[in-house]
Amino acid sequence: MAKDKKVEQITDMEVDFAQWFTDVCTKAELVDYSGVKGLFVLRPYGYAIWENIQAALDAKFKATGHTNVSMPMLIPESLLQKEKDHVEGFAPECAWVTIGGSEELPERLCIRPTSETLFCEHWSHIIHSWRDLPCLYNQWCSVLRWEKTTRPFLRGREFLWQEGHTIHATEAEAREETLRMLEIYADICENWLAMPVIRGDKTEKEKFAGAENTYTIECMMHDHKALQSGTSHYFGDGFAKAFGITFSDKENKLRSPFETSWGMSTRVIGGLIMTHGDNNGLVLPPRIAPIQVIVLPIAAHKPGVTEAAEKVVERLKAAGIRVKGDFSDNSPGWKFAEWEMKGVPLRLELGPRDIEAGVCVAARRDNGEKDAKQRQFSFDEMKPFFNGRGTGTLGVAMRGTGTEEHLFQGTLIISQNAGVDGSEALLQRIVHCHADKKHHIPGTREIARWFEQQKTATVAGFLRVALKNERMLLDTYRAAFAELEARFSRSELQNERIIKNHAQVAACGHALALLFPERDRTFVEGLDAYILSRAVERESRLRADHPILEQFWDQFDYLNGISKEKGAPDRLNHSADDALIAVNLNHFLEVSRSAGQQIFDLNTLKKLFPNSKRHKFLEYKVVWSKHESRSYKCWIFKKSKQGERT
Repeated sequence: MAKDKKVEQITDMEVDFAQWFTDVCTKAELVDYSGVKGLFVLRPYGYAIWENIQAALDAKFKATGHTNVSMPMLIPESLLQKEKDHVEGFAPECAWVTIGGSEELPERLCIRPTSETLFCEHWSHIIHSWRDLPCLYNQWCSVLRWEKTTRPFLRGREFLWQEGHTIHATEAEAREETLRMLEIYADICENWLAMPVIRGDKTEKEKFAGAENTYTIECMMHDHKALQSGTSHYFGDGFAKAFGITFSDKENKLRSPFETSWGMSTRVIGGLIMTHGDNNGLVLPPRIAPIQVIVLPIAAHKPGVTEAAEKVVERLKAAGIRVKGDFSDNSPGWKFAEWEMKGVPLRLELGPRDIEAGVCVAARRDNGEKDAKQRQFSFDEMKPFFNGRGTGTLGVAMRGTGTEEHLFQGTLIISQNAGVDGSEALLQRIVHCHADKKHHIPGTREIARWFEQQKTATVAGFLRVALKNERMLLDTYRAAFAELEARFSRSELQNERIIKNHAQVAACGHALALLFPERDRTFVEGLDAYILSRAVERESRLRADHPILEQFWDQFDYLNGISKEKGAPDRLNHSADDALIAVNLNHFLEVSRSAGQQIFDLNTLKKLFPNSKRHKFLEYKVVWSKHESRSYKCWIFKKSKQGERT
């Protein structure tokens, strides 16, 4: 999951998962809606993902002896009727053509929902002897199924797919083919799309119309639902008998052949989104991403920056990497958000200092980490400036031997599109009001337009007017601060420091209104409400664990609950002291994997453990396990009453 929210146009998946999915599909420019319900426009970026999946699949099909063909789009109704089970299974989803040109057709034509009947008709013409077998065919096409409920990629009336159709002399051959193709789908999902799958055999109710067995691969999505991502069907000789397909075997006896069918569609792109996507948009595995690397020149207006970025792009192209340079005049923050939304696996940032040092900043999309070649600023570095005496180096030398220290009374942090993060001590002491173009609302746009319309003389004397009215401004500020501090204290806020800091900022708005009397009272009230909302958000964040740590403790509690039911109480806690929790991460990982639960990044957990709030972190040491006659290196926490719910 993305650590910082950068793309406000996308609904958080925790709020509305279905809307999040739709937002990602449209905002990342994968699809557009057409004028016919259930028929979607696959935009260039979305189609490029499908092309990469198609290329990987096609190579594997050809490597296993399959040949591509193309069948007609229209199927005569009489042809469908030859296989009754098949017709009954698809009847509700069929779309029919009844008029050709200006004349009514003598027979209805079905727009293919799938092509089994077409392949069978063809094979009845060309198969005569065992020497004609096997036929290993595949086609890339679109099909039409008149679904009632539609959603991009997951369920459309028309969608792109491949459908493989094979026919064999023996049952054993056909069954082997069915399972072989299922493994190809699993390989594509796991090794190209990074989507772990579960293989299985569909129930009688769920299997494909006309099939004896339907095998499936299922992937687990963010919303804890499984998605069918590819199917392979064994038909037996049912279709062959319905269509009169026979062949002479080696003993010159007439026999019916055995058939298979298998398919993977653009639905797998929906699975890709729901497996890896986060609240900032797509997260694409490198092997399948249309753009594997995006190169962003920083301060492109400065000499040599654009040229250096272009050289990097060319070097990466020469190395066979799918790369693009963003040389638009959009701001760096806008570019970061845009390419994060599109899920590009790696972002390279190149500015004047980087060029001088011969390096660039490499930012990964999957975990947000940046290359250590360029040190990232930590807001916690500002802690010496707050609440107490600073070091001598922070002071100003006087004429004597001492220093005069000017510690911060208030701080304005400009972080552009980056979030402000740090320790609890720091976050209690700052006010961070983040705004960029994506946060514009009608009210803020109206204010911006008002400033644009003012004459220079109207606003140029701001400082002079402020100094002239210093007494009035300070009196207004002090009165507003006292009132706001009392009001914020009566709200849901509890942290005194957060109350004071945010009341001070809001009081500045009251004083500012004196210098711009054109702004009415609603402007000041709106500012008060906004500052209060930021204070509530800040305090809520400080009370809670990091989202990943919350998920860890929830999973820890869940797995311990399962162990108690199975007669192995508290198996993840190795401490003999009931007041403590001792966690060995490798053991936790092993139990999580065996239970089919989320697999956490251990390095991330190690960084988060010292700040745990649900259970207070004490130390990291070797403990003698109460479950086994051996020792473990464990993270030790003081068990809270909240945590005893397991």
